[in-house]
Amino acid sequence: MTSRVIATVLTASLLGLACVQDGGNSTPADTSGGDDGPPCAEQLPELPPLGNPEFVGTVSGEAMPNLRATRIASANIARVANDSACCQDYVVAGGTNAVTIKFAAAHDGLTFLANRADETVAIGSSTQSARDLAVGDLNADNRNDIVVLRSDGVVVVALAVPAPPMNGPYFGVTSNWTMAVAGYVPGASLDLADMDADGDLDLFITSTTTRILWRKNNGNGMFAAASHSNAGITTQNLVMARVNAGNQADALVAGSDGRFAYLRSTGNGFAPAALHRIASPGANTTGMLIAAGRICPGHPTTTAVAVAFYDYVKVACSDGAGGFANVLEPHGEQEDVANDGVVDYLWDSAEGLSQQHLSKDLTIWTPADSNSLGELYAHYDGGLGTLAEWKIPGTCGIVSRAMPLARWGSAFDSMIVHRESVGDSTWGGFACAGSLGLLSVH
Repeated sequence: MTSRVIATVLTASLLGLACVQDGGNSTPADTSGGDDGPPCAEQLPELPPLGNPEFVGTVSGEAMPNLRATRIASANIARVANDSACCQDYVVAGGTNAVTIKFAAAHDGLTFLANRADETVAIGSSTQSARDLAVGDLNADNRNDIVVLRSDGVVVVALAVPAPPMNGPYFGVTSNWTMAVAGYVPGASLDLADMDADGDLDLFITSTTTRILWRKNNGNGMFAAASHSNAGITTQNLVMARVNAGNQADALVAGSDGRFAYLRSTGNGFAPAALHRIASPGANTTGMLIAAGRICPGHPTTTAVAVAFYDYVKVACSDGAGGFANVLEPHGEQEDVANDGVVDYLWDSAEGLSQQHLSKDLTIWTPADSNSLGELYAHYDGGLGTLAEWKIPGTCGIVSRAMPLARWGSAFDSMIVHRESVGDSTWGGFACAGSLGLLSVH
């Protein structure tokens, strides 16, 4: 999800698997942590009642004074890609010419393993840095690989070692892929998805104009020639998702003029872009973020689109066939996308729209259960400090909770993790929330 480099002091929120508490709703999590690292969680507050999941708060933090981190992905690195055991590792990138892997300890929850050294993967010379980051298995060996969009527009791929020795190294040599094609230059947003339903992950990047750039995966972590498709709007950020009820990933692109574009995959490219207005005509939505997932109670099995700019999110529900106009929205009313009728979710409804509040990152977590709704996470600068907003769908709307993010180190070179206190909850009759963590860099 792919989003989202819009400021020097940037935050990035990712969803990772957190440790599930033992003992039901009345037994606190183990906070001992052993001798090798910090505890799995801080002192836990009283747990909320069933049906009202909340975050416990900060469970871990680590300052990174030399990393200048702006992007994080959580994934299995020390374990095989499909390992469901707690807890995932973290791939961190940003204002330097290297990607750092920080390994998590299963016995510590979402914390960092003190007795295992970080692994660093160089992505270029000292004059280059990372714009965006994605992690996925590119060559079907069940190990996650790293893909980085570099500041010069080159994509760097670090393939995982198929059978790494004890404690790594987990990555070998890197390969570089030029995305510029037909005069179109890469922008700042990257995503991986299967656009041709052949079982491997293809590569997609925004441009500095109206094009999205892409390369098909040959199945071995190598890519075919670069291609481009017209999004019809100046591309800001993109996310790939299965919108049209098929096995092929479509493209959703946020624009700078209050619109987003939907490009249906044809398997060998994209159909002409369909543009949908989600902010008033004349609106300046430069840097608008975009995410996709199942978050509309009226349409629990179809992929909705959420965008974020300034201090609010707008959601456009889908009919499952690529249509977003006049679809029943979360409040039970009919949307009119063309006339700016989509529902707004303000971070601070008492204050109203404020251009001083900047959305930093937007993510939708969608559970594997095809009948369950997902949750929307956004990270924004509220002026008085960085906050995260967590939204969970209900039958009568989307309930919102905000939480402050603790400071570790300086303002832009630290990472923190939150953990949700209830493992498997429901809201409004829809199964939600698994046991999630929210990872942030600021």
